[in-house]
Amino acid sequence: MAYLGAQPNKTLTKTTSQSFNGTGSATTFTLNRAVNTGEELEVFVDNVQQEPGSGKSYTATGTTLTFDEAPPLGTGNVYVIYRGQAEVTTRLEAPDLSITTAKIANSAVDLTSKVTGTLPVANGGTALTSGFFNGISHLDIWHMDTAETVGTSAEFLAHWSSLDGVKNFSRIGTAMTVTSQTYFTFPVTGTWRVVSDLAIWAGQDTRYFQHEIRLSTDSGSNYDQYDLYDQIAYLSSNTSYNQSYRERFINVTDASTFRVGISCNGPSNVNVQGNNTTSKHLSRLTFMRIGDAQ
Repeated sequence: MAYLGAQPNKTLTKTTSQSFNGTGSATTFTLNRAVNTGEELEVFVDNVQQEPGSGKSYTATGTTLTFDEAPPLGTGNVYVIYRGQAEVTTRLEAPDLSITTAKIANSAVDLTSKVTGTLPVANGGTALTSGFFNGISHLDIWHMDTAETVGTSAEFLAHWSSLDGVKNFSRIGTAMTVTSQTYFTFPVTGTWRVVSDLAIWAGQDTRYFQHEIRLSTDSGSNYDQYDLYDQIAYLSSNTSYNQSYRERFINVTDASTFRVGISCNGPSNVNVQGNNTTSKHLSRLTFMRIGDAQ
């Protein structure tokens, strides 16, 4: 058969038939194919066509053919012709979870304008966001604007200033809050990466320097110890510089009580470099939120 336009992807079902033996008492018979109504069948008893419908000769639903009166005794004397597929009058919908990727054409889904909400993370997780500003919700960088000399007892570094708007850097999200230019509190909960990168100058010969990112979970009443001594290269008095690097991942579950500070000590006259100009950022402190709290 010729078609205008696309050819149907399903062929028509050919008409089939079925016969039964009348018993003189049986009024129901089982069909080989399910039907919706008796009008989908042509039924003959002893070569006489019967009229479908309730209160007439027969009805049919599913695979059950029911006569109002039992056909007489006979061999093959009840003859049924199936008229073909019935027209579907209700909308067909695919069952849940039945569409596979093989059914979707390449480039058929437009993620730029046809999708709302957030996409789920592959293989579990909470949500997948697109773009750098969604992936990293908070990024803040600070530097020491004044050099500090540390002694043999551990002390927290002060004199931190924000680098937001300096040298093409723009803070992402809400800023960290600093108290007395020393202690930092987090704007929101989450998993945070904290990096302390200090430039060191020795006022006397030294081989070690203690540098810690210390955390308090009780609003500053107590601070832990994390990473103790740097076994740094020999620093000769007044002539040598070195860099001390610390990195820590902190699971901030309560932004109101968590805070951090940078603690240092070493032999007397070890100097942590700072500069109050925007051209030099010798000692830096970076805060980056990389995910939700765990």
